[in-house]
Amino acid sequence: MKKPADASELGPLQLIILVLSFVALGALVVELVVVVPPEAHRLFRWIDNLVCIFFYMISWSVSGTPNRNCSS
Repeated sequence: MKKPADASELGPLQLIILVLSFVALGALVVELVVVVPPEAHRLFRWIDNLVCIFFYMISWSVSGTPNRNCSS
């Protein structure tokens, strides 16, 4: 029988979300602190858009799943 997941354990999806969050925040900080050329600005926008699309897809796929916290 499978042991229930502990809330303190990071699964692969949570790790990916954490890394992508830091990538998006890092790109935002670099763009705000350093004067970047237009090509780098465009690259940061693409990275941000891809991360947002990934998060949207995850939230859309999770929204249809039943609530695991329900005890009934």
